[in-house]
Amino acid sequence: MGKRKIDARRVRTHRNYTVREAALCLSVHKNTIQHWLKNGLPHLNDRRPFLILGQDLKNFLQERRRARRKPCPPRHLFCLKCRAPRMPAGGLLDYEPITASSGNLKGICEVCETLIFRRVSLASIEAVTANCDVAFPQRQERLIGKA
Repeated sequence: MGKRKIDARRVRTHRNYTVREAALCLSVHKNTIQHWLKNGLPHLNDRRPFLILGQDLKNFLQERRRARRKPCPPRHLFCLKCRAPRMPAGGLLDYEPITASSGNLKGICEVCETLIFRRVSLASIEAVTANCDVAFPQRQERLIGKA
């Protein structure tokens, strides 16, 4: 089973939570909250049960998410298998239009050889694809109505 995203928006900032209440609020096991407490989640420990301030819990979750983010630098696309930004093999990319002004860049990961992707607008495609060869699709001829 894959990891689920924990929604920090479910936490109320002006409320105090016990370990059990925080686990119910975030739909995680209480051992997960205990693990977070050991890893730096601030709590009021002068008496039992431990109380976790809502603002501290929200800040802790947002910081965890911010620390795991890996933004794509120019010439990199995101590989879902590696879970990291990677360079396309040989610098070859295909552009697949979605709307008139944006589309997806598609290439092959240098490391694991699976497809890698990046959403890009036509206005910023030059900055993203510096020194890469991008293939733009050609319009297909219609067979119906031709003489």
